[in-house]
Order: sequence, then structure tokens, then C-alpha cells
Amino acid sequence: MERAFKYRFYPNVEQASELARTFGCVRLVYNMALQARTEAWTLRQERVNKTEWHGRNLVVVDRWFPSSKLCSACGAHAERMPLHVRSWTCRCGRVHDRDVNAARNILAEGLSVIACGGGVRPQRESSRTGQSSAKQEPPGATQGIPVP
Repeated sequence: MERAFKYRFYPNVEQASELARTFGCVRLVYNMALQARTEAWTLRQERVNKTEWHGRNLVVVDRWFPSSKLCSACGAHAERMPLHVRSWTCRCGRVHDRDVNAARNILAEGLSVIACGGGVRPQRESSRTGQSSAKQEPPGATQGIPVP
């Protein structure tokens, strides 16, 4: 059944009550769906959507990648580094700011993920796949015409 509403831009009290009765449940369902979507939204999902919107790729580096413990110059790994240490000197003699060094290492790891499909350093024992980057198969094609 189709119903047309001929109301002014600013409805009077009677028209406002009829509009609330008619469209109130729609507004309630919309607000509930909006709240559920907002609560489920994560910062990572926001980044994924923004990169898709702008036609870019999001590269995710392993959560446990020791970005601030690796020397960005020689690749040496510092065993222990408490959070209060903001700068440190590597065995090669280079002095690193912890945040700048971590940014350089994350950039290099992200570029290696793009180029090789994974990190360039050996996988840890607790890795999900247990395979090195060289053994991983490339993802399937998502565009184009399938070949019979």
C-alpha cells in the first residue's frame, strides 16, 4: 500500500504526532543498527576502509615484530630494552632514537612484505604457518578473466 504525506516543512502538532507514529519504528531500528555498527568499528577496520577508498594497500606487520630492538643500520637485535630507554647505541656504534628506529624498521618490513610476501627474517617457532616467506604461495587472482 502506498501512502503519500502532504506536510509542510515545519509540521503542526497533529502532523508531527502522525509522523512520529508512522516513522518512529524506522528511526528506532536505524539508531540501533547505527549503534551496533559504531561499537563494532575498530581502528584497524577504519584504516582498511580508508585505504580501499583511496585505492591504496594496507600492509600489516606482525604484532610481535621487534621494531624498536633492531638496529636499522646493521640489523643487530638488542635482547632487552625496557620502555624507559628512549635512545640506545648499537654494537656497530650507531646511536638510535627508539621511535625513529622503529619507524625505519617498520617501513623496511612493510616493503619486504609487499616485495616478498612476508618478512625477510626467519619465522619464529610460534608462527601460525610455521613456514618461511619463500614457501608461502602467492594469493589468488582477484581480477581478470578465469582461464579454463
